[in-house]
Formats: sequence, structure tokens, C-alpha cells
Amino acid sequence: MKITSFITLKDVKEEFKRRIPMPVFDDLNKQIVAEHLGKNAGRVGMAFDYLLRFYLKYLYPHAIDYPWVAEHGFKLLKTEYSQDKKWISKIGKRLLYAKVDYMEFLETGKVKKDLVKSIIFLTKLETYYRSRHVSSNFFKVDREDIKDLDHLISIVPLELFKVKKICVLNPTFANATKLIGMRGDGDLVIDDVLIDIKTVKKIQNLRDYYNQLVGYYSLYKIGGITNMPPSNKIKRLGIYFSRHAYLRIYDVEDFDNKDNDFASFIEWFKERALQEI
Repeated sequence: MKITSFITLKDVKEEFKRRIPMPVFDDLNKQIVAEHLGKNAGRVGMAFDYLLRFYLKYLYPHAIDYPWVAEHGFKLLKTEYSQDKKWISKIGKRLLYAKVDYMEFLETGKVKKDLVKSIIFLTKLETYYRSRHVSSNFFKVDREDIKDLDHLISIVPLELFKVKKICVLNPTFANATKLIGMRGDGDLVIDDVLIDIKTVKKIQNLRDYYNQLVGYYSLYKIGGITNMPPSNKIKRLGIYFSRHAYLRIYDVEDFDNKDNDFASFIEWFKERALQEI
């Protein structure tokens, strides 16, 4: 089961509310810097995740990364649409061009239109992997989406994403998946901070966002983060509101402490997750 689905279950939400204290939010009125353009808010949000991770890989070549989720989507597409060889071949070639654009970007650091187009293509493959939804046109790109992504990356306060030692892009929790069958992937780890990116118009639904981060943190506590050195400890959680160019940080000590008996929460989490297998 996906962690994002797990935390929406009624009894799970109630237990999170009971056991995980909600931080005080004093930043609900942060001014939006990059207004949404076009009609594809969800796609742009996913595309920005790729774009920011690509940029961090350019800045920090030692960053730990994994095969793109889009690549898993293509493998699945090949299996389920194997009879349509011409279409699959066309998508495969486009994926190859996307990799070429990515490699060129890692050399130059220039966000060109071709790179952004490739990223939008990758989001369609990732969407298929996550939801089995086949895009009506894998190759069409909305100009407004390109403008939107260009603006979003231009306002990133890179000083907030400065890496001292460890950077993990799209972190996964393979050991926890093996142990309790729970799947999930975050957006970033920068040193001791596990970060989720939200490309939204308004800073709201904060309890849901916080639960998602605590869910990722729980998977980390159960089995670590794939390929991240065990010596690197997650001590903080962050939400980056990309349209507001704002990074909100929380200390895990707010809930992971002896007084709150977080260890027993993790035991409950494991037992409850196993019920969904």
C-alpha cells in the first residue's frame, strides 16, 4: 500500500491526530510569488519535483539518486501495451531523448526549453506508473506549463537547499517496504532534513501535509532510507512551498521523544500497516 493512501484511512488519521502533536503554524499568509499558469496544476507540480532534483544534482554531483519513477512507468507500459510496438518504440525513443537532455543539463546547468519539455514527458510516464492513467498525448506540451516551470525554478532560494554532506533525491524506503509492505518516496533529503515539495496556490491542508511527512519519517525509522548512510540521521522535516519560495522546517523532537513514546507509535504503525497487505 502507498503511504499517501495509508494516512488517509479514517482510523489512521485519528491515531496520527491523537499521537502526533500539530506544530503551530504562523505562516499561512505567505505571499504567493509564482502564480499558476495554464490548466495542468498537478502535472506542473510533479514536473517541478523533477526540475528541482535535476538542479540539485547539477549543483551537487555526489547526490544519491535512483532510476526515475518515469523509467519504471515505461517498463510497465511496455509490458501492458506490448502489442502496440510502434507506439511503445516511439515513447522509448522520447525517453532516450529525455536522458540526453538531462545529461546535457548536468554539464551546463542551463534550463533549456528542451529539458523542460522532456521533464513534462517524464511526468506522464510517472503518472502512468502511479495511477495507470494513459495520457491522451504523451508528446504534447502546453506552453504555459513551460513558462510556469521556468518561473518556479527561477525563484528557488538555493541558499535554503545548500548541501554540506548528504543529498538524496527522491528518497525511497525499500527496507520498510519489505518489512511491512508500505511503499513511499519522498522528494529530497538534505543533510538532516527530509523535505516534501508542494506546488500549491495556498498554504493549507497542513495537517495532511504534516501527516505525510511523519509517515515518511516513520518508514525511515523502521528501515532507513535506501542507499543513505545509516550515520546520517534525519532530525528535521521540511515542506517547500514552491509557489511561495518558502521552506518550512519542523524538528522531529516535537513528536519523536520519550514523553510522547514515539517508539510505541512506530509499533502501532507497523502493526496497522501489515493489516493492509
